[in-house]
Amino acid sequence: MTTNGKSELIELCYAAVNEVEGYQALIEMLSQKIGADAGDIVFENTADGSCKTLGSIGFDPIFLENYDTEYLGKNTWFEEIKKLAPNKSHTDEMFSEKLEKSAYFNEWVKPQGLEHSIGAVLGSQRDCNGWIGLSRCTGSNHFSDKEKAVIDIILPHLKRSVSILKRLNIDAGATKVFSMAVGCMALPIIVLDNQGRVVEMNTKADAFLSKNSQLKISVSGHIQTHCGRTHAKIGAAIYQALTTLDKPEVLPPVPVIVPGHQQDDACSFEAVHYRGSYGLSGVVVVLRPVRKL
Repeated sequence: MTTNGKSELIELCYAAVNEVEGYQALIEMLSQKIGADAGDIVFENTADGSCKTLGSIGFDPIFLENYDTEYLGKNTWFEEIKKLAPNKSHTDEMFSEKLEKSAYFNEWVKPQGLEHSIGAVLGSQRDCNGWIGLSRCTGSNHFSDKEKAVIDIILPHLKRSVSILKRLNIDAGATKVFSMAVGCMALPIIVLDNQGRVVEMNTKADAFLSKNSQLKISVSGHIQTHCGRTHAKIGAAIYQALTTLDKPEVLPPVPVIVPGHQQDDACSFEAVHYRGSYGLSGVVVVLRPVRKL
């Protein structure tokens, strides 16, 4: 593939952040350049099994919309490639024997007239999986090392692109959750993403943090304190909230009392998790002012 061809693919990766149709253009161009008959860029919400397809070509729309996890099981192809070396593409030759015995291959891949595949992991987290995959029709040759190299060249750019897109979606979702919370209570509120980073706060929280010298937002976007013991308790509360996202029956962590230097700048630090669609999740922190005894 020419240098111009590679540049076009890389350009489409980043253009897609602002125009999501760019992912469709990317999968179409990539399929053409490596001789694939089908391909897609997909993110799966592992909590409810739903999928968001950013771009797809060649796959039967009916099959895409009606993937039955209970009958077919997990996507065997993705489960196998995520075990292999990260940040690289892999062909199905690495695990063809296991793949060909799976219900996924025999009841979903083969009925669409497809056989050989190549792809890479875009993300694999507790609540969200992402991949790019391309396939060829039955009877075709396996993907070559030269064709594999094309995907490896654009892979870091595509991963960066979808990471930016996901962050933008998280910010938008967090803003919505934040607005709902503000509508319910007139207290300082901070919204964290599923990595524990601050993505939004209301004006009351901003004002409270400005006068509470113990509670700060670090350069990396995490809540921290100068008191080691309090910092550990806050970290534990956020971690507990994040690790119970799939357990709505679990009660929120016990509030942490954050001391202040003045009589009215101490607070009760309360962390409650939230969950939305396609991996959107995090923690809402309520800072409830308390008076020193």
